[in-house]
Order: sequence, then structure tokens, then C-alpha cells
Amino acid sequence: MTSPNTTPPVAGWHVNARGQQQWWDGSSWGPLAPQHSAPVSLKTRTAANLLWFFLGGFGAHRFYLRRFGTAWMFPVMTITQAIFLASGYPSTRAIGIGILAVLVLWLFIDLWRIPILVDNANGTPRPLY
Repeated sequence: MTSPNTTPPVAGWHVNARGQQQWWDGSSWGPLAPQHSAPVSLKTRTAANLLWFFLGGFGAHRFYLRRFGTAWMFPVMTITQAIFLASGYPSTRAIGIGILAVLVLWLFIDLWRIPILVDNANGTPRPLY
């Protein structure tokens, strides 16, 4: 922002000579910015993979990784395909098999993408390929 030997032109938060955020009120330096010491709960690949393996059909791995927009589709698809497969009619069973195929394909794509999704959930953005 500003070099350590110059005075900032406008009031606001600026980086001081030690690399810390400090308030400049226009005439003198004020307090340092508060350090955020709240514990950060990082998501792990191990937990995501275990959730995928045991509860993947219900989208538990996506809920864990804060992908709520698509996570709700897993339980909906799982319940829907179970209802269609349990019916005695061949046409509805075919629909159930189709939904099951989409669900299994999506689960295997998610298995490949879990490292990327974990990094994004932890605040280290990576492209979602």
C-alpha cells in the first residue's frame, strides 16, 4: 500500500513497516488491526472420503464441504430411485435404474474432485475443472 518511509495520503487501514495492518487517521498512527485468533475448522480429505464412502448416496460429503446447492440433490435422487426400483412396474423400474446410473456416475466424479472441493472449502480456491 504505502512504503514505510512515506505518510499515507488518506485515513484508513494501511500496512506499517512491520507488515501489520494499522489505522492511519490522517495525522497520526492509531491501533493495530485485531488479530483473529478464533480457531479455524479446516476440512480434511480423509473425513470427506469417509463420508463419501459410507454416506455418499445421501450427499454427506457435499454437506460437510459446504456444497449445499448440490448436496440436497443426493438424498432426493437416492430416495426417488429407491421408490421407482421398489415399484412393480417395468417402466418405473427403468426410470429408477436411470436415476441410479446418474447418481453412481456423479459419486465417482465427486471421488475424483474431493481434493479440489476440500481446498475450496478451506479457502484455497482451485478451479473446479
